[in-house]
Amino acid sequence: MRYAILDAENHVTNIAVADAAWQPGEGRRSAALRLITTDDFSDIDLRVDDHQAPLPELARLLQLWRTHRAARLHEQPSRANPAGLHDLDVVEARFQAQGLPVRPR
Repeated sequence: MRYAILDAENHVTNIAVADAAWQPGEGRRSAALRLITTDDFSDIDLRVDDHQAPLPELARLLQLWRTHRAARLHEQPSRANPAGLHDLDVVEARFQAQGLPVRPR
């Protein structure tokens, strides 16, 4: 999975390089990146719509994804575990660790 994430970053970089080679023009206001490795569920699914600079924004979103989501990919739904992480004690402990209010059960 680590290599797939690095590959996603390379794709964004390559798209930006290719886009820079084109003549400036209207119409390039969106960008998307979707990565599916081993399951039917997306590992990365990012989209930028109606933005002045969609590729830098997509790169920024990918960095945010790496910071906040990449380390917990094993918790998302998969064929083996269609519900993903659903242990409320674990979820609530994470909210509490971030100082967020936890709703009583």
